[in-house]
Amino acid sequence: MRKDMYVLAALALIAFAVLGQAKIYVSNATNCMTMYPGDSVTKAVTISVDKSGWYTVVASGTINITPAEQTVYVEAGVPKTVFFTINAPADVTDDYFYATFTLYDVNQQYVDSQTLCIHVSRYGEAAASVTDFVFGAKQYYEDQGYIVVPLYVQNTGSVPVSVDFTSDFQDVIFTQTSVNVEPGRTVTILAKIPASDQIPAAVTFYAYGNGIRKTVVVRFPNAVATPSLEIQVPNEVTIEKGTTFVPVKVINTGNTAIEVKPVLKNAPFGVASYSDYKQVYPKQEVVFNMIVTAQGVLSTGTKVAKVCLVDKAEVPQVCKYIVLQLPGAKTEEANTAVVNGQIEATIIVTAGAKAYDNVVVQVTAPQGWQYKVEPADVLNIPAYAQETIKVYFKPTDNAQPGTASIVLKTPDGTIIAQKTVPLSPSNVTGYAVLGGNSVAWIVVGIIVLAVLFALFSKGGKGSNGELEEIKAEITKR
Repeated sequence: MRKDMYVLAALALIAFAVLGQAKIYVSNATNCMTMYPGDSVTKAVTISVDKSGWYTVVASGTINITPAEQTVYVEAGVPKTVFFTINAPADVTDDYFYATFTLYDVNQQYVDSQTLCIHVSRYGEAAASVTDFVFGAKQYYEDQGYIVVPLYVQNTGSVPVSVDFTSDFQDVIFTQTSVNVEPGRTVTILAKIPASDQIPAAVTFYAYGNGIRKTVVVRFPNAVATPSLEIQVPNEVTIEKGTTFVPVKVINTGNTAIEVKPVLKNAPFGVASYSDYKQVYPKQEVVFNMIVTAQGVLSTGTKVAKVCLVDKAEVPQVCKYIVLQLPGAKTEEANTAVVNGQIEATIIVTAGAKAYDNVVVQVTAPQGWQYKVEPADVLNIPAYAQETIKVYFKPTDNAQPGTASIVLKTPDGTIIAQKTVPLSPSNVTGYAVLGGNSVAWIVVGIIVLAVLFALFSKGGKGSNGELEEIKAEITKR
């Protein structure tokens, strides 16, 4: 009986070692997050493993997710975070979607997965939350010269909560500005807006309770006189280190003033924009200097995004596509010099907008050459940082001339620098190595020295005939 217990314990230990404790965690994965149609949000996906190695996260679901997958090296006990962008469809009124992030090991074996619920709604209805209450809005309707928006509060906590209501639109009339909601109960109030041409494209409602603020944005696409706006942006912009200013010209061709600002939409992870609101009056042109930065992006190259004008309620009024050039790594030519009997090859690498971790310096050299890499053969290069790599080549007694190769490669196989260096023992020693220890060459050397000694013994002078004899003797040897 005891022997059987030992066997079962051993099998359990083996199963634990094989399965491991690798896990994947998605921010807010236990909640149903809310998005507006056409918007994008970046989610952090954290990988935690007990066995170091390469792992792949695959994104799938009923909603667009970019990128489709990512492969990263994860160290045991050191969580690794990768980022995915969820893009809500623009033609949805109110619907639910899901996104699943599945973790595989280096052998493409399933490890773990997490699924995220996504509620896409133009009414801004809030989904279930772990906080004390849920705040949402139902479909609005018109009644006796008012646009009526039903707002509701659901108490998901265990104690009563007092909730106060306000709005960013001063003409809103609430049937109640404060309610007390018992645990598990839902209370509905009405927000009434006078129907007129002055209604904004959207109204933001706020609910305050127990020190928590919730917001709901309700849009009125069929009840609003939207100002006529035109936007002009460069066709292409290169995002350099630090701050890049992108000129955005806004032309108000309508009869209504509006306060807007440009915002970069659908931009890749790591790219952000900043701008202030400006009032644009009818028939006026205003130029914004939108600030765009890129730091630690997932990939470089040509990316397509949108510049959108948003109002105070963060509602896009008009958008235009723009091409973003995210600079990649740049390298200078390998400069060589002879230092202390070694050939020193120097390569300067500038990372660009993408940071590179665990870069491996791979060196191959001709037979008989020793090499050393400084500062190390594994590098971490932050975004826009410059790294100088020196490789020292030293010939041994049997060193052969040839060409060395220096390659800087990332863990996923991307080559960010590749240089070749010609190597020759004569470049280090200052004279040619002629046939190793050949006896014939030794004899030639002795003859040359003897002839030179004889010449200089005669006062350093010799006839042309003597010189010709010397040449003939050397050639014969």
